[in-house]
Amino acid sequence: MDDLSEELARWKRIIHSSADLIVVTDLEGIIQEFNEGAADLLGLAVADAIGQSATQFYERPDERALAVDQLLATRTPVHMDVAIRDRRGRRRHLALTLSLLCDRQGNPEAVVGVGKDISKRVELEKELRLLSETDQLTGLYNQSRFFSQLEFEKERAERLGHELSLAMIDLDGFKEINDQQGHPAGDLILRRVGSILFGMIRKNLDTACRYGGDEFVVILPGCDLARARVFCERLRVAISQIEGLGASIGIAGYRPDAMGRDLLPEADEAMYAAKRAGKNQVCLYLDSGEIVLDER
Repeated sequence: MDDLSEELARWKRIIHSSADLIVVTDLEGIIQEFNEGAADLLGLAVADAIGQSATQFYERPDERALAVDQLLATRTPVHMDVAIRDRRGRRRHLALTLSLLCDRQGNPEAVVGVGKDISKRVELEKELRLLSETDQLTGLYNQSRFFSQLEFEKERAERLGHELSLAMIDLDGFKEINDQQGHPAGDLILRRVGSILFGMIRKNLDTACRYGGDEFVVILPGCDLARARVFCERLRVAISQIEGLGASIGIAGYRPDAMGRDLLPEADEAMYAAKRAGKNQVCLYLDSGEIVLDER
């Protein structure tokens, strides 16, 4: 064996002994080299991987295409965090670097991908982010998440041209229960209300938060005041089933042609109007600035 062959064999041993994923593809993404680290991560034998498309493992195949385009244009390595799926369909996260392999004339001939499994780190970051945004007592989002989500929904409503409503809920009778029966009973009430709220919202669209104390807020994208009123009346009735409890609810909303208003103080003002009207009521803050009691 000549020196070049020995050097090539040595580098192949190094590649296959690495615990990290190392995959070499041609410029079209067909796998030419596939090490044991890649086999362990993706659940695919080395021999079975050769000749297959690397794109099949990307959760978003366009990410690889865009990265390779950038690689060919700049001739500098591309660093990216990507979500992949192994042969069993399990989601994993990779810190991936794509580099260009050129022939002796400098012409691109292959793409080398080196990836490290960062799934545990990503999941831990997700858990920490969730903890920072979640009210530990009720499991709903907290006030911090509410403010960021409200700004996001306002911007999206303006961009897409749909309506948006906000409901502010204050529990009637909660202070008396908390004072007379103690904080454990009060905490149980808050958890029950949180469960009611979570059970009633549209999971992939609405946002329910504990605003603080015995106040809750619900962001209702795509809902005009009429639809928000129906939701809030159902919510009021459900909360009223808890002995000794009621809910004063204020609703504010705006159309795409009336953006720029601050929903929170308007919903808050409507909620206090509901309290003044006798509690356990729903009040609406109209576009005209008038507050009206919902007639049920």
